[in-house]
Amino acid sequence: MDRHATLVAFYAESKPSGLGDYVGGVQRRLVELLGGLFQPRPMPDVHATIIGLESFGRVQPPQELTELRASGSGRPDIAGLCAYLNTTLGQHPPQIQFGGFPNRDLGVTSRGQRLYTRTLTTNANQVILMGWPVDESGQPTEELERIRRDLQKFGVVHRYHKQAHDRDPDLYLVIGRVKQGDLSETGALEAIRLELSQATFTTPLLPDALRVATYDDTDLPLSTTRAWPLTDFLR
Repeated sequence: MDRHATLVAFYAESKPSGLGDYVGGVQRRLVELLGGLFQPRPMPDVHATIIGLESFGRVQPPQELTELRASGSGRPDIAGLCAYLNTTLGQHPPQIQFGGFPNRDLGVTSRGQRLYTRTLTTNANQVILMGWPVDESGQPTEELERIRRDLQKFGVVHRYHKQAHDRDPDLYLVIGRVKQGDLSETGALEAIRLELSQATFTTPLLPDALRVATYDDTDLPLSTTRAWPLTDFLR
């Protein structure tokens, strides 16, 4: 089976203190409202994708780390990317906020929608919890969008940057799946969105929260995924 690479945050043991409790609380509320319709994702597997590294091509175990460290031959510069993020996030880590976004326009949108609506949403059968960088006054920013744009200099293009005007300021966590049906008809999403607008969790996106991971299953289960901190790529 093909193995590819991706850059993720908050995977497995790299979650900051308190994030697991916050996510777990949302999962429990979904179970309370939906019962067996909702299947929580195991907490170690919950992660945020910063940017996909699939353009690097397939990697082969057990030499995956060696391959990813090497640059040239038209492949993205993963080592340079990691060095850039280690410095940039180390000096000015974005403050990522989950929840706390009121149901009004805030200057930053997500797929053209208010952050309140996008805080908890679905994509196919996935249930997704989202957060965004905020400034010192708590206003959302597009800092993560700017970082993703900067990574183009290392030969990596974000999958949502298909056009020059495309924007993606989101940091999203797939926290579970629904077995069947449309959650919008249950009222569960809106009920929890309202609760989350009053329940905030904020954490800095520090270099040690990031991992370069290789996978053959896009869910990134611990049993089949390998992950390395940025420091393993620094020259």
